[in-house]
Amino acid sequence: MSEDVRPMEEVLAAEERGFARALEAVLTADTSTLSQLLAEEPELARQRSAAHHESTLLHYVAANGVETALQVSPGTIYQFLVSCSDVERTSAVERAMNVPKLLIDAGAEVDALCRTYGGGPHQTTLNLLVSSAHPHNAGVQETLARVLVQSGAAVDGLEDDQSPLLTALAFGYWRTVAALVGLGARCDGLIPAAASGELELVEGYFPAGALKDDVGTTSLPWFEVAKDPGVVAQQALVYASLCGHERVVRFLLERGVDVDAIPPGSHVTAGALHTAALAGHRSVVECLLEGGADPTKREPRYGGDPQSWAEHGGDEAIVERLREAASGR
Repeated sequence: MSEDVRPMEEVLAAEERGFARALEAVLTADTSTLSQLLAEEPELARQRSAAHHESTLLHYVAANGVETALQVSPGTIYQFLVSCSDVERTSAVERAMNVPKLLIDAGAEVDALCRTYGGGPHQTTLNLLVSSAHPHNAGVQETLARVLVQSGAAVDGLEDDQSPLLTALAFGYWRTVAALVGLGARCDGLIPAAASGELELVEGYFPAGALKDDVGTTSLPWFEVAKDPGVVAQQALVYASLCGHERVVRFLLERGVDVDAIPPGSHVTAGALHTAALAGHRSVVECLLEGGADPTKREPRYGGDPQSWAEHGGDEAIVERLREAASGR
């Protein structure tokens, strides 16, 4: 989230008139106006903001790292989607999907970089999108990721470092992880393999039943993979649970991975039971409880137990199951 708290009107007023009009159309998913503006001025598709982050119109689709008002104002498409009716939602989602398509068709560079978060090779629209709460909360993050990748965005990142997949995983956006895997994202390393649900890939890190020393070295500043293979296996259990892969969870438990481990290394600093409960994966929750998981264990970041994570996730059946499990200890 940007620290710039100016109102949306003031932010737009700082831009050139043509860019400002197109930007407002992008933010509100006014595809009719956007189409007209791009037809009149095709160069808008590659033009950059006058702000310090120098974003293109396509970057604003990610709603990440730009001015706060352009992410959270009530009229923006993602804020609308959070509160709209089911009748309104279908057309709004279609408009949200069509915004990047219109920009790319008009000549926008799908993997253009900007200077959000200091710039660098990870500041593409795709990487910014898969770590953004706004499209996620609106329920369209994975859909927009498909649009970008199918339009040519590098599914493994510009540096071929698996950054989109690892970023989505670090932020706990498991549906987007599944979408990226389905789009061909590489799953090198034990953690990505476990998060993908590909049991055969996971088994490859346990030849003859024992964990290999080399379990994958891919690491990003916001997704630190442990150096100790045993801790990496714990991380893999947490992320397999988050992503709902019961077979992988059972396999890792059978190989002796600590069911109650809370390994470091991500935005989701919690145990496997916490993450499975949050994501609403009932069969994984049951599998972990059968494996001896402690339903009263608290994680260090927020001090929550698995039941509180389930409450946050909104699955009442899991909340009740964990309440029963805790009372029976």
